[in-house]
Amino acid sequence: MNCIDVIIKISIPVASFILAMCVPLIIYTAINSRKNADGTYKGIGWQFIRYVTIAISLPIAALLAINNVLTGEVATLIAGAMGYAFGKSGDSTSSNNKPSD
Repeated sequence: MNCIDVIIKISIPVASFILAMCVPLIIYTAINSRKNADGTYKGIGWQFIRYVTIAISLPIAALLAINNVLTGEVATLIAGAMGYAFGKSGDSTSSNNKPSD
C-alpha cells in the first residue's frame, strides 16, 4: 500500500469526526452567545436562525461529500433549508416600507 493511500484512509475518518463535532459545537456556541450580562437569554430572531442554518449546513454538506454520500436529494434539502432561512423577508406592512407622498 502506498503511503499516500494510508494517509487518505486515515484522514477521511479524522476529517469526518471533526466536521461532525462542529455541529453540536456551533449550536452550543450560538445558544450561549444569546446570554445577557445578567444571565437571562435573549430571544432568537431571523438573523440568529440564518447564521446558525448556514453554520450548520456547511459542515453537514462537507461531511456527506467527503464520505461520497452527498446525493442530489440531500443537497436539495440542505439548499431548501438555507433558502427558507435566507428568503425570509421583513414585514411588508410596517410603516418603514410605506412609500412617501
